[in-house]
Amino acid sequence: MASPPPAGAAQHVRLEQLSFPRLLFALLRQRFSGCLQVVQPPPAGDEAATRTVWLRGGMPVFTDWMSPGLVLGQVMLRERMLDEARLMQALQSMAGRGGLLGQTLVAQGAVEPSVVVEGLRRQCAAKIVEMFALHSGVVTISACVQEAPQELASVNVLELVRRGVAAHYDRARIMHEMRDAFRGHFAGTAALQRYRPHFRFRDDDSRPLDAIARGGVTLEQLESMATSPQQATRIVYTLWACQMLRVGTAAASPTPRAQPTPRPPSAPPVAQASDGDFETQLTALERKIESGTHPFDLLGIAPTAGKKEIRRAFGDLSVTFHPDGLQAKGLSHLRERVSRAFAALSEAQMLLGDKEKREELRQRIERGEDPTQPAGSDPTAMARAALESEVIAKEADKLLRAGRFDRALERYEQAAALAPEEPDLQAAIVWCRYNVSNKDLAAGAKADTELATIVQANPKLARAHYFRGLVLKDLGRTKPAIEALAKAIEHDPRLVDAERQARILRMRAGGPASSTPNKSTETAGRFGLKGLFGKK
Repeated sequence: MASPPPAGAAQHVRLEQLSFPRLLFALLRQRFSGCLQVVQPPPAGDEAATRTVWLRGGMPVFTDWMSPGLVLGQVMLRERMLDEARLMQALQSMAGRGGLLGQTLVAQGAVEPSVVVEGLRRQCAAKIVEMFALHSGVVTISACVQEAPQELASVNVLELVRRGVAAHYDRARIMHEMRDAFRGHFAGTAALQRYRPHFRFRDDDSRPLDAIARGGVTLEQLESMATSPQQATRIVYTLWACQMLRVGTAAASPTPRAQPTPRPPSAPPVAQASDGDFETQLTALERKIESGTHPFDLLGIAPTAGKKEIRRAFGDLSVTFHPDGLQAKGLSHLRERVSRAFAALSEAQMLLGDKEKREELRQRIERGEDPTQPAGSDPTAMARAALESEVIAKEADKLLRAGRFDRALERYEQAAALAPEEPDLQAAIVWCRYNVSNKDLAAGAKADTELATIVQANPKLARAHYFRGLVLKDLGRTKPAIEALAKAIEHDPRLVDAERQARILRMRAGGPASSTPNKSTETAGRFGLKGLFGKK
């Protein structure tokens, strides 16, 4: 695919010639907007199966085919974006009046529109992952007669390729597609370091990825570093399909580490450290923060710096110290420290972004005054930190309600860095960390232990009881889950969802609901969920 098709034209590609992950990446590079339609060869006597994907700027935004287990209601329920009672109420309304599930949920006030958008994004991603199983079929790429709505959210193609390969590619299939490229040495391209975080690789992928980034590594060496030979081959194929892997003689020698761009001696940055000395640079930044260094010095810029220099300096530091980049570097154990440091950098950037405050600080420095106060001794600074923490926590609450647990976790950690003694924030952090984990028994037990510690120290903290009840529900511990949810309701009767969750658990356990029976809930209990999800 040398170029995207012109408006009104169409290109046809066979999956036997160009695999689905390579096709997706080609469309991403071209920033293609239009439709991708796959027609599979039909089994004997059946009609051909057609699947259509809408893309915007090279990224999928919508799909239109039925897939068992991936209708919108099931996806939102499984991802904990919606509870069972609200889903049942919406489905019963649709049974009588018709309509789409997302529109019905919003109309009933069950969820915010942003939650439906996120649910559709996750549904789209999950359905496209299924397409990686296809070995054959004709793909038609063309402009769409009707464009997808602008409010739909895009799917990260690089993460999609990683997930699809992990789900549907084995060693034999990879060897068949890569052929001679599967043998010899491997090395990452210059783009790998830049885009590696976008793949969202697992923590245990770090060693093979680091070796590929250095270059001159063989498959046998990668397999010795990976948890399994299958894992190593999938990493190799993922990078190869996304054109971030050099193979053969071009990859035989280690890739030289790029040298950082020189900076003026008057403004040496703290960031731009290699992985090997990252912790050293982090420690140096932490010392600056603890000593009360003023924002200009913290960002590594002169007091005369303007808005563009401030933005550029903060952007450079963000590349190195953003918490989301730790996993790709194999440094997830430093997340708590990095989150505190990043919160300080963000605070410095926000202050310097205010023209009046920036000028006031500059004048104090020029007069030779100390623009900082010792940590914890300035009541004004403490009040400001508490206020900033509250503002950030409110942003995190919105993300949490939208089911964006990864982004909510980042904001809660920033808020907690400003108010470390706030138990409500600590409970939210535990809940978000649990939701971004694989949510197995070990993760559930850890979250339960941490939340139990929080409620023991803060027995009236309703939110902690509520989160613990949901974790216990996942662990299958119905009775203690009901007790925890009841505690949440006792301390905050406004937690309507806690009451719904407790009622559902009691009904499943065969007991009576604690609240006054609701007609729609009784109907839901009789008929269950099977067959009521609807098409979308």
